[in-house]
Amino acid sequence: MIVGWRKLITVVMATHNGSDTIGQTLEALVRTESPPGGWRLVIVNNASSDSTAAIIEHWKERLPIVLLTEDRLGKNRALNTGLSVIRDEFVVLCDDDVLPDPDWLLEWRRVADAYPEIGIFGGAIIPKFQIPPPEYCLKNHDTMAAMWSATRPDRPEGIKADDPVWDVYGCNMAMCADVARNFRFDEDFMVGPDAFLGDESDFVRRVARAGYKVGFAPTARVHHVVGCEQVRWKWMLRRFFRSGKSHSFIELKEQPLSVPSLFGAPRFLIRQFLAHVPATLVAIFVASRAAMFAQMKILAFDFGRIYQARVMAKERGRPRQVCG
Repeated sequence: MIVGWRKLITVVMATHNGSDTIGQTLEALVRTESPPGGWRLVIVNNASSDSTAAIIEHWKERLPIVLLTEDRLGKNRALNTGLSVIRDEFVVLCDDDVLPDPDWLLEWRRVADAYPEIGIFGGAIIPKFQIPPPEYCLKNHDTMAAMWSATRPDRPEGIKADDPVWDVYGCNMAMCADVARNFRFDEDFMVGPDAFLGDESDFVRRVARAGYKVGFAPTARVHHVVGCEQVRWKWMLRRFFRSGKSHSFIELKEQPLSVPSLFGAPRFLIRQFLAHVPATLVAIFVASRAAMFAQMKILAFDFGRIYQARVMAKERGRPRQVCG
């Protein structure tokens, strides 16, 4: 039961054609225990053309759902639509492919009350694989984080002492009402299948620069469903290519580089890419699949950076061409 806005938790979820997973997520939310002060679930249907709307309708009698629509494609546009209805409550974001623990909302309530000085939090994210991924991926946490938003299992509760964006991902993050009312996600991110990644990092950095503290809640856990395609090389390398694109986009969107360039891309990026090619060729022909993947993901990231730098140079006329 909702007893007051100041204690209310609002969960905001954006979904686009989420029919394969959103039913599991809503079923898991039914099993979560209601926190003191109550909660509501704001779902923003983002231009879905499948059965997503019907699935949401099926669960409306069992969940405190507020259904909104955002016809402009883009996850961040949908999230901003959801944030527009926030009044004075604590906000938790989740995706349509996560399975929260039964005490998920209880833990978010406890953490919100225990750390009123923190403006934005990351919560624990544990991948739930439909088929096993390559073992060498499981042994590298940076790879796990980059591909499947896995958080470090040993990260302590409370204010983060390291880089504020580490382990804060959109499928399980939370913010105080003041942040939810005054900040919005950059809508240039997360539009279409080749969307820029890193929108959460961009959001968290802006919040941190404004003076808000960033924290972590290891006991507010969700299990992130990882589909079969998401453990195959094609998808994984594409992910690193998109990460490289996103890195250049974030780096250059406010301050284009004025450095020597070749074919529209900074020469230092091209040199970096070429420097990694020999080790990749060696790994392909004589090394293990683990070594091969490690080198190919570096090349995919480098190529993504070059690709996006060229796109932005063409759009802005910068970085400028320098001969010699």
